Amino acid sequence: MISVLIPIHNYDVTQFVTKIHSLLEKEKINFEIVLFDDNSDYEYSNINSKLIALNNVFYKHLEQNIGRAKIRNLLAENAIYENLLFADCDMEIISDNFISNYLSASKNNQVICGGIKYKIGENIDKENFLRLKYGINREQISAQKRNKNKYGSFMTGNFFIKKNVFEKIKFLEKLTVYGHEDTIFGLELKENNVEIFHIENNLYHCGIDKSEDFIVKIQSSLTNLFLLYSNINYKNLISEVRIIRTFKKFYFAKSLISFLFKISNKLILNNLKGKNPNLYLLDFYKLGFFINLNKPKMLI
Repeated sequence: MISVLIPIHNYDVTQFVTKIHSLLEKEKINFEIVLFDDNSDYEYSNINSKLIALNNVFYKHLEQNIGRAKIRNLLAENAIYENLLFADCDMEIISDNFISNYLSASKNNQVICGGIKYKIGENIDKENFLRLKYGINREQISAQKRNKNKYGSFMTGNFFIKKNVFEKIKFLEKLTVYGHEDTIFGLELKENNVEIFHIENNLYHCGIDKSEDFIVKIQSSLTNLFLLYSNINYKNLISEVRIIRTFKKFYFAKSLISFLFKISNKLILNNLKGKNPNLYLLDFYKLGFFINLNKPKMLI
């Protein structure tokens, strides 16, 4: 028995859901696919709502956008089965064993991460180069490597979890804008001594942001991260998050880095938006942006 939970925002999930549905029927188990639409535009909600024609598929359009954390909590709250499988809406099935792989691994594990991959096509728009390059080099990681950093490698896009475990953790709803919901969820699992098992059960991530949009998301996620870091309850971010470790390591040069960031900011952004974005420059941009954030109000 399994509940597949997919939050949607402005994306056509018809192909993805139809394929998952066929794989679930093939397993001959009790299942449901729950689709909560986080106030998408009409063109998408009109398309996706038609998926209720499939048996055991449920669709709900939210009249107000509630954010990445809250919608996932709401999905889990409404799930009827003990096994929860979360997937982002902009994914694509790679293997016909996608469901069976999770069911097999779930016999001995409470939380399982399948991983994500990226397609490398011939006709990639220059505007998507940064997001695609980042995904391939920083997110497309083998299960073997992910298992060496179990909690730091947790991602929301493709994971399985027992409902009773999820109910103890949940996503932090105080993070209302994009970024690091998965980081905190992974840390909460660690603090509660819940093991994460990473397997090779990848989905293709197909929703590739334009470079400008991706940079805005990075800025949002860094702001969230600073909020979390400023909160004493999350000081263990140091051991799990690369940018925090770098920040601590080079804290002695904080003023110099801040100065260099301010004078090179525009040049770096030009590179990142170009046809050959440098990920090391992105790393410096993230560090400089993080250092230049003012101390925010505490979350808790």
